[in-house]
Amino acid sequence: MDNQELSAAEKVIAASQPTTDELAAEVNDLLPTMAAKLLDFIREVPGSEITLAQGFLLRHLQVHGPCTASNIGLMLGITSGSVTSLTKRLMTKGLLQRTKDPEDGRVHWFSLTRAGEAAAQQVALHRQKEWKRLVEKLGVSRTLEAMQLMKDTIQILNDMT
Repeated sequence: MDNQELSAAEKVIAASQPTTDELAAEVNDLLPTMAAKLLDFIREVPGSEITLAQGFLLRHLQVHGPCTASNIGLMLGITSGSVTSLTKRLMTKGLLQRTKDPEDGRVHWFSLTRAGEAAAQQVALHRQKEWKRLVEKLGVSRTLEAMQLMKDTIQILNDMT
């Protein structure tokens, strides 16, 4: 194939590709449905009265350790009032404990109790089992591609904010 033919072939391929505006519109349409499906997929933990937000917080504390109310609000994208309600419910269930910062008494740190560790582990195992089912349906190579896309998207979003 000479350079003119290659150039014509490249033009046909380029013309069949959607524009960035078209792709952005499609992502804009797909994302709410995808988000809702993902939330439904991971929402329920059988035999547990742990809500989705509580499960996210328990898992975050299990992986990252104690954090402040401000950190919780930023991580979950919720207001300080919602953080207060969320943490109070978990403390009432005996899953979370609150301690004052020794250097700044206005700051409180939240950490898991032993029961909270067990609940976080239950949430993690349940979600891992559910994700395994999805991975088995997608296949390893498509899952790896999806994971790389998620990591790249997270990095780009971090850079944009």
